[in-house]
Amino acid sequence: MKLFNRKTSGEAAADPAEHHSPGLATLVTHLEKREQSGLLDLGPSTTDSLHLLGPFAGSVEVVDLFRSVGGRQGERAERFVLPSVDRLPLPDSGAYDAMLLWDLPLYLPRGELVGLVEKIRPLCRPGAILFLVVTTVLPLAPNPLHFRIVSRDRLAYVPPEQGYDPTPRLMPRDFEKNLRGFRPLHYYQLRNGLKELLFIREAVE
Repeated sequence: MKLFNRKTSGEAAADPAEHHSPGLATLVTHLEKREQSGLLDLGPSTTDSLHLLGPFAGSVEVVDLFRSVGGRQGERAERFVLPSVDRLPLPDSGAYDAMLLWDLPLYLPRGELVGLVEKIRPLCRPGAILFLVVTTVLPLAPNPLHFRIVSRDRLAYVPPEQGYDPTPRLMPRDFEKNLRGFRPLHYYQLRNGLKELLFIREAVE
């Protein structure tokens, strides 16, 4: 796994940056159309983010997977890896209309994506939306990115100063193959090199 460091390559460290998020806008519109909608955020949400999501969702629940398993922001000597899915503090029950996965699936141990899907699928109502962020071009950050919701269609995060080139790298087609019970809804390629993926829960047979 190759390490990239922006400082040593002569590039300046990135400042916090905002960007338009069509994926977030689509998700918010979806929540507004559903009565008493519930949202589960698996990332390190901020108070501001919760306040902004509140008017669009009947309830918002946060389970910060990164911090709950001892993750800390900052430079790392190697890429952070989540524990196996059966050790993640995911809810045992629920009925959510949207779930924010962010880029967390990129930090699962190899082969654990299917297990994650098996855990979260029963928590999603038919028509629920999964929101993911992947990088198909940029090096992968040592830690999951910390996104902050600025408005219904804007996100902010600090680009990492170092990153890793994972092999193999999870691509959109890998999610299509492994997200059983979900189908692709929208893919949005952003100018900053990130890609937002939206999947929708299919009707329960």
